[in-house]
Amino acid sequence: MPTAPCKVRDGLAGSGSERDSVLMEPAEPRRPSLLRVARMAAGFALLPVGVVLIPLPGPGIPIVMGGLFLLETEFRWAGRARGRLEAAARRGADWASARVRERRDQRSNNSG
Repeated sequence: MPTAPCKVRDGLAGSGSERDSVLMEPAEPRRPSLLRVARMAAGFALLPVGVVLIPLPGPGIPIVMGGLFLLETEFRWAGRARGRLEAAARRGADWASARVRERRDQRSNNSG
């Protein structure tokens, strides 16, 4: 899917307020305002709930990813953040499954 020109990515944005306004520009053309407001409100509401649940028992990372998913339709930064979070979660899951395999192998070698 071809991407639209981006001033920040293409190095055309200046510094200061011009760069900040480019980072906050919508990712897609405007939708009806009620839908946009509801999506942004839900996304921004899910982010702090998910962050609080990360150290507590609960689905913190999926909730944060859901909030970023809702926000990425409106803000480019949310899509980039969701991508980085997803990659980190995959690396963590790979690390955890490797540790489980190591321990399982150690137990089978010690018992045999």
